[in-house]
Amino acid sequence: MAKDPRIDRLRKVPLFDTCDEKQLEFIASRVDEVDVSAGKVLTEQGRSGGEFFIILSGDADVKRGGKTVATLRGSNTTAF
Repeated sequence: MAKDPRIDRLRKVPLFDTCDEKQLEFIASRVDEVDVSAGKVLTEQGRSGGEFFIILSGDADVKRGGKTVATLRGSNTTAF
């Protein structure tokens, strides 16, 4: 069986440093990879969300009151 490429991507995220192969397989089986268009809102302050994001490439702006307060850069290691 071909190895799931999501496992290799998860392995590069520091949050998952201590996960073994079986744990990474479990996480990968629950991951949905999506392409997000520029300007799309992923979450909003105060909203209770059930998502977890890992930025593989590109940037995500963090805004408060319409003003950018941080920019998260995709690098296979940025997770929020």
